[in-house]
Amino acid sequence: MLVRERVSIDSKLKRIIWLLNERCNLNCRFCYVAGRFKNNNKELTLNEILKILDELVKLGIKRIDFTGGEVTLRGDLETILEETRKRGVEIITINTNGTLLSERIVEILAKNDVKVYLSVDGANRKTHESIRGIGTWDKIFKSAELLRSFDISFSTVFACGKINVNEVKGYIALSKELGSQKACIIPVLPVGRAKKDVILNREEIVDMLRQVESTADSIRFNTEIWCVPFAGLIINSPYVSYFGCRNLDEMDITPTGDVLLCDTVDISFGNVREGVYKVWKNLINSQLVLELLKTINSSPCNECPIKSICYGGCYARAKILADDIYAPDPMCPRVSSL
Repeated sequence: MLVRERVSIDSKLKRIIWLLNERCNLNCRFCYVAGRFKNNNKELTLNEILKILDELVKLGIKRIDFTGGEVTLRGDLETILEETRKRGVEIITINTNGTLLSERIVEILAKNDVKVYLSVDGANRKTHESIRGIGTWDKIFKSAELLRSFDISFSTVFACGKINVNEVKGYIALSKELGSQKACIIPVLPVGRAKKDVILNREEIVDMLRQVESTADSIRFNTEIWCVPFAGLIINSPYVSYFGCRNLDEMDITPTGDVLLCDTVDISFGNVREGVYKVWKNLINSQLVLELLKTINSSPCNECPIKSICYGGCYARAKILADDIYAPDPMCPRVSSL
């Protein structure tokens, strides 16, 4: 069972999740970005991005995950990736729906040693296209083939809701078939275009975790669970990894430069235009964040065997589903009720 340990409050900034744009060529049912950042005229410019990169490097940043929207819609993506690599950032990734990948774009990714997360929301055409749109299924296979031909490391990402939860096993097998490095799975949150009627309940999440474990073990394929810090209560497999979401070594930046508590929680601690270091300090020294770290001291977290990893679970779910950001993760099987 692989885990990522929680870091201390004086930890340095190591990772950026950077939403480069809100714009996308698809209208996916599970999109958590749609409609949240409408001031596109305030989208960070290339010059602003390069200045922010300089500040991030000074803070010792090790990893930047570029996402959107659809990042390949940015005409300056090549420059952004090249300049990020030139500045010595060790790990660079992009998250893409894969429909716009061309040989030219993939060549740019290969040249800059960019890892790719490719969205796949079903184990078959009907389910995937019911979520992502007609014509998107075939493009998954074409994109995977293109990435393999340039020897680019990629992983698949499966946003899991009621519509596709029964296809978790098939999805993991498909990810391996595509030549992916690993299959990533994240439960849908009712944010952006996603509605509450598609999200999994507690029993469905537990069942999903059991499906993940049995499939990953049976086909011996690495699978990663995102945003389910309590997964270790269910899963004990060398092929499945998970991690806590209260690490203080990460910063989430929106297309317009705001720094959020989480890329699904619209609580801002300032804008990177004001200076990266200033906003980072606002985040880690805020009373809100300090109080979030205390969830571990309340029941049932204080007696949990994985409390040092989970640390209270997903506070976004607590805020959205329990209307209390300081509450334990309402989907954890140890939490009796919402």
